Amino acid sequence: MTKPIDQIALTSPEDAATAADWERATADVLRKSRRMSETDADADVWEKLARTTLDGISVAPSARPPTSRA
Repeated sequence: MTKPIDQIALTSPEDAATAADWERATADVLRKSRRMSETDADADVWEKLARTTLDGISVAPSARPPTSRA
């Protein structure tokens, strides 16, 4: 009988991405779809991904912005 695995590493330390990395990659996609201009800051992705309800309430994307910035 084999011993159960306590943890499985799905990434390695080299795969770690920062908030800035995520914002840059997301901004690139939004620029390609013309939802962001070339002059918009990468950090504007959160505003661009937010939606407004009929009551005028801004709803952020379901993912939360990463708390640490490198």
